[in-house]
This record gives sequence, structure tokens and C-alpha cells, in this order.
Amino acid sequence: MSPQDPILFLDFDGVLNHDQWVRVHGEFSFCPANVAWVNAIVAATGAGIVVSSDWRLHVHWDRLCNRLMDAGLATRPVDRTPLVAGDGPLEPRIPRGREVAAWRQFSRHEGPFVILDDRGDLEPHLDRLVQTDYEAGLTEGDAMRAIGLLKGVTVGANS
Repeated sequence: MSPQDPILFLDFDGVLNHDQWVRVHGEFSFCPANVAWVNAIVAATGAGIVVSSDWRLHVHWDRLCNRLMDAGLATRPVDRTPLVAGDGPLEPRIPRGREVAAWRQFSRHEGPFVILDDRGDLEPHLDRLVQTDYEAGLTEGDAMRAIGLLKGVTVGANS
């Protein structure tokens, strides 16, 4: 992976699964339709996947990657964002956007990137966020916006 390659920062809950899916299939599972949209983004852009989901903190890396592949993800993630401590007791953990920034700095990544997440704490990268809705997870419209961001084309706005 070169510093210029496109990167997709991937959250799981609210992206690869959604409210109704979780109620039926449980929290630790992925909706095949949502996974297919991630595959479509990767196929259209050649993006590498970096896991930003909190699952990276609780599931062994190889097991997590295998679980994603078993769920239909066509490409094994290349890495995960680091856990970065906050500045003090009132901020035990920093916003996820700063974890993305730390990964990009450490990896010397200068290429295009997009963040798929249902959370909004992605500063300083809100302009690269495709914010999904936990009720639906990743949709076709979200996937098209992500492809546009990775290719430098604006396609709609976050809802």
C-alpha cells in the first residue's frame, strides 16, 4: 500500500449492520446487503480498508478479519486505527476523527480517503465523512457519496 492509495475508514455498527438487523441477528453480525455496498466502493475505487470500529478493541485482529471475510467482505482490511488516549480524566478517549488523523500521520498517508460511520465525532475530517443512519446502515446513496469522495467527485450531501 502506497501513501497515495485510497483508504476507506470503516465503522461496523450502523454501517455494516443496522437496527432491524441487530434485533433479529444479534449485535455481532453483519448485514449482507451492507457488506455488498462496501465491496462496491472498494471495487469502484481500489480503496484499502482500515477498521475504525470499536470492535478493533475487543476482538482479536485475525478473528475480526476472518469474521468480515466470512460475512462476504471481498477484501481483507489492511489495518486498524490506533486507540489514542485523551488529554485528561474528563476526556479519557479522543474523538474518532483524531484516531483517523493519527493513523494517517503514522502511515504517512496523503491519498484520498473516506470515513463510513454513523457517529459524528470525526473532526477534523467531517468533509470526508459519509455519515450513515443506524436505522439503515450503509445504503446505495451512501456508497455513491463515498465513491465520489474517493474519486474527487461530489455526489450529494450527508443527510
